[in-house]
Amino acid sequence: LNDGRRQDAEHTLETLMGSADLDAVDLERCIGALRYHGMNIEATNLTRRVSARCIDRAYGEFLLASDDLANGNYRSAISHANSALRMEKSFIRARCLRVKAYLETDGVTKAMQDVNRMLDEDPNDINVLDVKKDIHIAIGQYEEALEICDLMIRIDPRNADVMKDRAIVLGLMGDHKGSLDSYREALNIRGDVRLFISIITELLRQRRVQDLRHLVDDFDDVFGRSTLVWRLRGNAEYVAGMYEEAATSYERAVELSPNEGDIWHSKGLAEEAAKMYREAEDSFGRALLVDLDNTEYWI
Repeated sequence: LNDGRRQDAEHTLETLMGSADLDAVDLERCIGALRYHGMNIEATNLTRRVSARCIDRAYGEFLLASDDLANGNYRSAISHANSALRMEKSFIRARCLRVKAYLETDGVTKAMQDVNRMLDEDPNDINVLDVKKDIHIAIGQYEEALEICDLMIRIDPRNADVMKDRAIVLGLMGDHKGSLDSYREALNIRGDVRLFISIITELLRQRRVQDLRHLVDDFDDVFGRSTLVWRLRGNAEYVAGMYEEAATSYERAVELSPNEGDIWHSKGLAEEAAKMYREAEDSFGRALLVDLDNTEYWI
């Protein structure tokens, strides 16, 4: 999927589903990968198939609850989480998921009550602390969220995801230097492309375009072979009105994935905005050659 080979990925999934020794946990990771790459319909279909074949019924209900949460079906997520908990009362992941759904439906009070009950049972449970941190972020209590991040780091100093969350909170508090330092520390702990893309996606969401560009430059030798990295950088630069820079980033993306028509189209838009009309005409033409049936490219 990282290389844009969706058909190969789908074939691999079919092979896994046909295996006699089906590993539901591995397939849960596959579901996450599909959703990460925007293949939500495929992720939902795989979730239902895995859940139906799962020997552990509580885990099967949890997978359905996770899918509902990802798709915004919060009441259904609560229902499936409750089903999982009726089968296994101590299923912490199901309880945490239900809290997240409560936050979207029944409000902060019920969510916080449930999470505090879990922390009464185990005050150092990273999964539960992470959910409480998310509640504080949701209601704008950033100092409290930062305190929880620091507690989780004391419990698990090599947790890259917690370090990334700490960086997010610092960014929301306006401490962009501290935030960028924490992002770098997270990547030094675990240098994988999915973590990196999640970080630059958050920087794009916060409109921190220069920080995003600095981070991409700093880790070019590690993540520079990812099409999505350069595509996201181009998107950020385009939104910021940096059209020539965006065209350059899209150029890096199409060098890696020359058969992606939408990247050629984005490159053309950036070049057109930068008044690079000859280059724009060429890019729009390449988009058509790659995907002749896309009517958007004919406009």
